[in-house]
Amino acid sequence: MKRILFLIMSAFSMLNGYSADNLYVIKKDGSVESYPTNKVDSISFDDPHIEKVVGFSDVAEKVIALENELDKLNEKCASKNASVLGKVDGYEFVDLGLPSGLKWATRNIGAEAESDFGTYFALGEVAPSKTEVYSDKTYKFSGKSLDDLKSMGVIDENGNLTAKYDAATQNWSENWRMPTKDDFKELLEYCTWTWTTLNEESGFMVVSKKQGSAGWIFFPTTGYFSNTFVKEPGAIGEYWSSSFSEDSSYTAYVLEFTSSDKSVDDDISCYGLTIRPVTK
Repeated sequence: MKRILFLIMSAFSMLNGYSADNLYVIKKDGSVESYPTNKVDSISFDDPHIEKVVGFSDVAEKVIALENELDKLNEKCASKNASVLGKVDGYEFVDLGLPSGLKWATRNIGAEAESDFGTYFALGEVAPSKTEVYSDKTYKFSGKSLDDLKSMGVIDENGNLTAKYDAATQNWSENWRMPTKDDFKELLEYCTWTWTTLNEESGFMVVSKKQGSAGWIFFPTTGYFSNTFVKEPGAIGEYWSSSFSEDSSYTAYVLEFTSSDKSVDDDISCYGLTIRPVTK
């Protein structure tokens, strides 16, 4: 933008009283044509017989106005998260001013942008299915009870995954982990959730209710894998917590939402869901 403005203003300067007597046009073949500046009134990039000729002063004014608006927009976007955005081990987080002090990642594991779906995992597995099959037959912990999982070191006394089986810790770093069911409940209680689109993906924009906090994160509607296919991307969002259900390892807690509802519910542990990491 600044280069365009410079070129326009340079040409305009020559046309308006500077020492240059000619306007020079350099062609692609290297040849040069010159025109007396006192004979030039305006320049058109289209056929002047069928399109309105635009004067240099009009172009310059419009470019300046657009550049000013762009600068204002960039300043607004930069300042929105300037005080709340940071990185841990190369991954961005946003501080939403939550009572726990927990900070949420700006994107899912495996995602390159806030609106990307990312990678799907069965609960307690730290790599995705190579065949995109997520079922009891492929699940690493099929048939294991909660007591079995505790004795194996998969979950702790609270029913949450330990670091070795936490996909966020294993795929990002020891300073990141999967959220628990209580972390999701805190996010629901202390933030405003607005259904919207980001980069043409539908989902919830989550903004802190805390006065003075400008941070936000976006949850795209990722759907989930059941057996051999992904179900309802764009309509349903499901994100794993690290918390198994209290009465059975067959199900675990998830953040689940549609455009009209959101809650912390449970789903089948072997299904493939996305994960949004958290950090302190």
